[in-house]
Amino acid sequence: MDIADIATREFVEVDAGKRLGKVRSIFERENPKGIIVTDDGEYAGVITQKHSSSLTSRTTPRPAR
Repeated sequence: MDIADIATREFVEVDAGKRLGKVRSIFERENPKGIIVTDDGEYAGVITQKHSSSLTSRTTPRPAR
């Protein structure tokens, strides 16, 4: 198999400083397989929809008891 057969040149890119809520809205609006994260134009990582959901659940404050 050739990687060119499954790879795409079309991708969504966000800056590392982008708020997670904005990233999640990109998943809802554009439905990408993943989002490329850059920091000052340099590659910093990839976020998948599964990653964004798990990050939100871990960072959401729990109500005080």
